[in-house]
Amino acid sequence: MKFFLLSLFLFLLVPQVDAASYCGGSAGKCCDTIDYIYKCSDGSTCDSSDFGACNFNPSDCTKSGDISCNGEGGPASCLLVAGPSCSATCAAPGQSATNPGGCSLATTVPALPTNTPRPGQPTNTPTPPGVPTNTPVPPASCSGRCDFSKPYEGCSSIPGTCDNGKTCWSCKTSPPAACPYQFCDPSVLGGCCLGNTAGGCATVGRYHCSEDGHCGQNDGAPDADCHASRVTVDGSIPKGSGVWQASCCGGYIPIATPTPTPTPIPLGPPSNLQKSCNATGDKMTLTWTAGAYADYYSLRKDNKADGFSCSNAGDSCVDTASAVTTYGMTVIPGATYDFWIHSRSNSGAWVPSPGGVHLDGVSCSAPPGPTGLTKSCSTSTSEATFSWTGVPGISSYILRIDKNDGLIPEWDPTARPTTDQWICVNGTSSTRPIVQGANYLGWSVQSSNAGCSARYGITTAAGFTCPDTFPPPVPTSTLSCNYSYTSGSKKYYTITYAWNAVTDVGTAGMHIYPYWSQASRYANYSDVLIGWNNNWGPALTRTSIAYPETDPVYVHVRSRDALDNQSGWSTTQSIILNDANCGGPSPTPTPTPTPTPTPTVPQNTICNVQSISCPAEIDVNTNFSVSFQFYGTGPDSYKYESRSLYQGTSQLGCNTSDETAFAWHNDSFGVFSPSVAGTYTYQARCYGTSSSGGACGSADDSQSCTVNVIQLSWFKLKDASFHKRGVFYNSISNPAGAFDSDDTTESYFIIGNAGLVSSDTVINLLPGTVSQSNLKKNSYIRASSQLSDVASFVEYAKLRKKIKIITNLSELESDTINILHGDITISSVSDVNASIQNAVIIAEGNINLNNFPGNGDTFNPSAKSIALMATGSINIHSDFKEINGVFIAPSIDFASDVASGGTVETPLKINGNIIATRNAAEIKRSRAVVDRNKPSIFIVFKPKMYIDLLIHLSQIIQEGRLIQ
Repeated sequence: MKFFLLSLFLFLLVPQVDAASYCGGSAGKCCDTIDYIYKCSDGSTCDSSDFGACNFNPSDCTKSGDISCNGEGGPASCLLVAGPSCSATCAAPGQSATNPGGCSLATTVPALPTNTPRPGQPTNTPTPPGVPTNTPVPPASCSGRCDFSKPYEGCSSIPGTCDNGKTCWSCKTSPPAACPYQFCDPSVLGGCCLGNTAGGCATVGRYHCSEDGHCGQNDGAPDADCHASRVTVDGSIPKGSGVWQASCCGGYIPIATPTPTPTPIPLGPPSNLQKSCNATGDKMTLTWTAGAYADYYSLRKDNKADGFSCSNAGDSCVDTASAVTTYGMTVIPGATYDFWIHSRSNSGAWVPSPGGVHLDGVSCSAPPGPTGLTKSCSTSTSEATFSWTGVPGISSYILRIDKNDGLIPEWDPTARPTTDQWICVNGTSSTRPIVQGANYLGWSVQSSNAGCSARYGITTAAGFTCPDTFPPPVPTSTLSCNYSYTSGSKKYYTITYAWNAVTDVGTAGMHIYPYWSQASRYANYSDVLIGWNNNWGPALTRTSIAYPETDPVYVHVRSRDALDNQSGWSTTQSIILNDANCGGPSPTPTPTPTPTPTPTVPQNTICNVQSISCPAEIDVNTNFSVSFQFYGTGPDSYKYESRSLYQGTSQLGCNTSDETAFAWHNDSFGVFSPSVAGTYTYQARCYGTSSSGGACGSADDSQSCTVNVIQLSWFKLKDASFHKRGVFYNSISNPAGAFDSDDTTESYFIIGNAGLVSSDTVINLLPGTVSQSNLKKNSYIRASSQLSDVASFVEYAKLRKKIKIITNLSELESDTINILHGDITISSVSDVNASIQNAVIIAEGNINLNNFPGNGDTFNPSAKSIALMATGSINIHSDFKEINGVFIAPSIDFASDVASGGTVETPLKINGNIIATRNAAEIKRSRAVVDRNKPSIFIVFKPKMYIDLLIHLSQIIQEGRLIQ
């Protein structure tokens, strides 16, 4: 504020003095001014802010218009005097120069001084007033004087001439073709012509000078040669606001500076980054609030499953096409991601990290599996309907049905499409064909997308069995007849009725006597032909005795399965017995009607038997057939034959159908071998008789064959219950021999604390019995559970149980569930450390108990509580005589090194339990002949093992104990 007032004071005090001398506080030096550059007499620069830096020197004060000082400096002590000289001091303001007590005021205005050019400066001789060198212009065109040293004063806004002869221009409003001087428009702060050429006005009032006498635009702070000064709006330069070096050219001539590059507006980062997911969890949309001045955005996606790289399959680095604030992308359901977004500018600027916005540790959840899984079996077709409650946003589901087909892998719809099923369902239910009576390990429904190319949450239902209530198909049959003979005036014909074998639609299989055919002269079958077996039997064809030409004969047939589910009768077929339908001898032409005696057919009263056949050796409780041939009797007195089969003195079957043709005929009887091993003789007998249904006990002829019935293997349980899928045959020897000291000689299937014995169909333990309490249940459908699906239990254990994933047996831990992906092979007793206890060992594959070194192998000899589970099969080498533990798998092979159909005379004891979830391979364990009254497999149930393993096996323990 001090400098501003000082400048203002001086300007008002001497408004018309061009070259006045100013002096400072001390005597002896004088301050001169050359074009507003203030200099002392010794060449030093005056201090423009104080004016006291120079001492007064009377010898320099020779010009009129000098300013005298009172010796102290300062604007209050500087007065204008009129004399040609000045005194050393001024006594007081208002005194004359000759008055030592003060300085007098000037009484006249001095004439303009002549500026002497400085080296390197142009000559600027002022033009006397009233003598212009240029063409005069009206005074209105210039107000005041235009001076080279003051180019702003007196310039009009249009081209004109100043009173000092200089041309006055306005660069802003009317730029000339060339600026003779670098004049500036006073209406524009700092405006001036650029480089003496047309081109407009600059906008920044910074200027500098150089030693070579040229003025230029300042590029920042003043340098050592010149200082910055700001021009006022009216073009004047306030005194005291800057000092210019003497080396500057001419007067104060401002040079325009180019317009500086505008400072870029700083980009702002985006904010409020949020995500949203679609129903299937595989699409994520990001939204954010825009960053200031952003032209587009850079987005980075990092799948946390691996390190971040733009080239990683799960990562991405993208730029948005424009300043959008939303972006959608594909993600992996359940995978965890980090996201960050940066603002970008088209000029190349961007907001780097951490200036962007982050969204870390987010994911889109995969849709869960459906709920409310239900199944209903059809009562009219071999189908079941599977239903579930859908998941919001999901319209397609994968339905998987796993049938217990006894094969590995258990579920394989590609190799077994008729048993295992994989279906893409657009909806929440599907009706599928199933095998009645068959056991299914389980079914599941998985959420998916259209076309079922994705797999999300899955829900598994337990196994099931739709009861086998449907009969087998009706056989397809054919009927024919053949000429037999002529007796008297009558021709006789036989009929042959044949049908195809059918297969049961369920799992029970066909009955051992699966077909029943009828032949009758009546369409309602109120009676059947004489000699026709009007009952169930094994044959696929029947041939009648010879009947005379007569009315039609009617036939039909039906079938049944092992559960006695019976089909309906086939469509009735009929045929009329005559030459047209049955054929006959061509009549012999006679030239004359000479009577011919009636031919007589010789009587055959004896029925002969030949070619009997039966197996040389058969296991106990096994179906087999005895076949033979017989020669028919007839035609009149002995037209019936009775064929029967005996085992010892016991008649096993009788057939009284007529076969009067004099030829060998085939016949057979189905037999179920005895439950007790031994050698048995079977005898086929044949007897010709004059009446139907003759004595089957008599015989014209007989043939015999011998069968060696061997009790190859049987097993026994202690302190357990038992359930068998399908028919259960296990001949218990009576009397029985004990396996060891844990066994008794009781002829019971289960000894000790015995529970229930059950089967889907038939239980046959003859000659022994189930147990002392004889608790048994035929045709019992066991409730399904996790036990039916070991693979599902493994998945359950991974989610809910304490588990450890191992790669080899050396990593086993006690008190946990150890899971190895792949087969587990145990070839030595030391493979499972003896310290391991209360542990479950699960193989997602097979478990192979290989032959240990030496003989009489024993697994887990210390009988620690250990469970071995496999999703495939547990294969036990035949050299093992004892295994201890709980063994659970879909399939158990008790002698894996023995081919199917073979046996090994090595008994096996199991302490714990063994559970097969489907039909297993043969037992393959037998006894030497002298010990065949002893069980070949003896299972002793150990409840302590279950108690120790309860926390790990809680989902699969159930009352029934199962062996296949």
